[in-house]
Amino acid sequence: MNQPTIERSVIGAVFGDEAGSSINKIAIGKLLIESGRLKREDVEKIKKLQMEKGLRFGEAAITLGLCNEDDILRALSRQFSFDWIAPTETKLASELCAVFDPFGREAEALRTIRGQLLLRWFDQGNRTLAITGVHQRSGVSHVCANLAVMFAQLGLKTLLIDANLRNPRQEGIFAVRPHGGLSDMLIGRVGMDAITRVPQIANLSLLTAGAIPPNPQELLARPSFYQLLQKAQDDFEIVLLDTPAYDVGADLEIIASRARGALVVARKDMAKASVARQLQQDFASSGVSVCGAVLNEF
Repeated sequence: MNQPTIERSVIGAVFGDEAGSSINKIAIGKLLIESGRLKREDVEKIKKLQMEKGLRFGEAAITLGLCNEDDILRALSRQFSFDWIAPTETKLASELCAVFDPFGREAEALRTIRGQLLLRWFDQGNRTLAITGVHQRSGVSHVCANLAVMFAQLGLKTLLIDANLRNPRQEGIFAVRPHGGLSDMLIGRVGMDAITRVPQIANLSLLTAGAIPPNPQELLARPSFYQLLQKAQDDFEIVLLDTPAYDVGADLEIIASRARGALVVARKDMAKASVARQLQQDFASSGVSVCGAVLNEF
């Protein structure tokens, strides 16, 4: 994955200089000094170049070779309270564009989806949402993981549950090794302490799938799954469920009926309209609201 590129438009929009930005509560120069990336005399050099060339603070610092793009993005993440981490500093999967490429085209598209979900679903008093695909390989786990990070970046206490008990991926994406997961919780082997805080991402917790069971449908149909979701809604503001695709089995319908709402992900040039319509009909008959659909091309 390519490193984030700091374009002039981004610098002009959010980096600002200490005198001209009303958004920034703490100057970037101060943050860089506190983190040990700059010395006070470096700041004076940067300000001098700013005046001479009409540059923003971040631009001038990079031009002088006193900071690199990672330094500026790290300071920006502190300034605006969102999680940005250099890929070399973590074991998180590179597909987390919300963390590693927050200014990229995919991240911006996902922010639009997040905004629509807030308006159409979560701001209506709902807290739980299932995310599913029309077919396998639609990119559900990818979309679900990034949306979970983005809701957490808003300061919302977010829980991501990997309810795909056939082919779980969230444990690998977030590089966590918890003790037990959803399947273990449903049979009473572990309790709510199986929910793990995701390191380096504030406000985000994860419940992994746990051991892959031979009977996922029967486990998900147990009252303990409904009870888990009720408890999760008491403890978290946003609960997202990563689910198996529609063409895998009946797991999805069980999960979505508990959540009462679903976001459908379809892979570009793969999804069939007839299957998508059938999925919508099945949801309607189960009392599940379809909050929206995502055409995934990433």
